[in-house]
Amino acid sequence: MILILLLYLVFSSMIFFNSSIMLTNPYPVMVGSVRTLASALIVLGGFLCTYSFGQLRTKFRQLCSLRFFTMSFCLYIVAISFFSLAMQYLDPVTGCFIFVTAPFITALILYLYYDVALTVQKFAGMLVGLVSVIAIILLSPHHTVDICIHQKIWSSCIFFLATAAYAYGWVLSKDVVTHTRLQPMFVNACAMLVGGVITMLYTLGTMVTGYVQFSFTSDFWPMMAVFSILTFASYNFYAYLLTIYSATFVSLASFLEPAFALLYAWLFFGQQMSVSAGVCMLGLFAGLYLFHREE
Repeated sequence: MILILLLYLVFSSMIFFNSSIMLTNPYPVMVGSVRTLASALIVLGGFLCTYSFGQLRTKFRQLCSLRFFTMSFCLYIVAISFFSLAMQYLDPVTGCFIFVTAPFITALILYLYYDVALTVQKFAGMLVGLVSVIAIILLSPHHTVDICIHQKIWSSCIFFLATAAYAYGWVLSKDVVTHTRLQPMFVNACAMLVGGVITMLYTLGTMVTGYVQFSFTSDFWPMMAVFSILTFASYNFYAYLLTIYSATFVSLASFLEPAFALLYAWLFFGQQMSVSAGVCMLGLFAGLYLFHREE
């Protein structure tokens, strides 16, 4: 359980970096390609210290399947780019409301394709967690983005597609690791490499054709370096936790993100935390505990 808390502490900090970068450097595909490629190279560089290039190539050939490439497409092309794209136009509160559908999408996928049904206690835990996290979102201080209704509708749809791709990608990740019996970190790094190369080729294409004019602020690359390290740590840690817990439980723990965001605001920005928010956080942990008891 402590490992889950650490994972979502890092994920919550990534929201800050994503929002800050997209505010001044609105290039979602490029930001996604840089962070995934950098993360993949960090991991694969570590593996090269242990294995020869030929051994890694043999391992990669074991991965080459429709399941693996679909995982890479969902996580590191669709989800990672669409989240950033949608957040240019979507207010954080709406984004949080949409993202809490992730564990329910995960549970639905597992039921439809893997015949994995939730027990009554697990479903109760999900509902308690959902009610608590919605209350936390409503109690959190937030701002809204002044955009027209059709922009909000299409950006909400993009964010939901990213959430669905994110949920399905992690289900496939657990499946790939189970079938190939390769290290989760290696599987994830290879998926990042594939997604990063494809999105970088797209980015280079837009640069060459002049379709997008890139102009970066002075703090762009330092922030991308930190963002890439956080991506490396969180996504590989997520892949590792899938070998311990079910995909639904790891996804359900994403309910912690709004709670940690509220905690960060209290610790670092001096915002007051109400008693109601504290009670809701206790309810959230109670829901996670109910679900975790049957893991």
